[in-house]
Amino acid sequence: MNRHLAHVFILAAFAAATAGCSWSFGEGSGAAPASTDSAVAAEPRARFTCKGGLEFSVRFTRAPDAAVMAFNEGRIVALYPQRVASGYMYAEGRESLRGKGSEATYVDRAGVSHECRAQD
Repeated sequence: MNRHLAHVFILAAFAAATAGCSWSFGEGSGAAPASTDSAVAAEPRARFTCKGGLEFSVRFTRAPDAAVMAFNEGRIVALYPQRVASGYMYAEGRESLRGKGSEATYVDRAGVSHECRAQD
């Protein structure tokens, strides 16, 4: 499957899996949408807050392997795994998410780096 079709597939699968879910970015909202689907609920996820106020949630899917990011303005993007010596890195086009532990750097579509931290 070519990369474009994989990208379309992951976004369609994510949209179907989270239909009826509520994304919330307020205080105490948790890392990702609430869902009663146990397969979706079992996927690792995290909520990040960056210097400057940017917030997003990430769901790490297994099939296909991707990091699906949901931003507080409603935009959703799928990033794909990249090889790194330690930690993790996901990228697609100009966007990337790279981190280790609770610290991460998100590079947005404009090439601007955002220093972020996973919330509890």
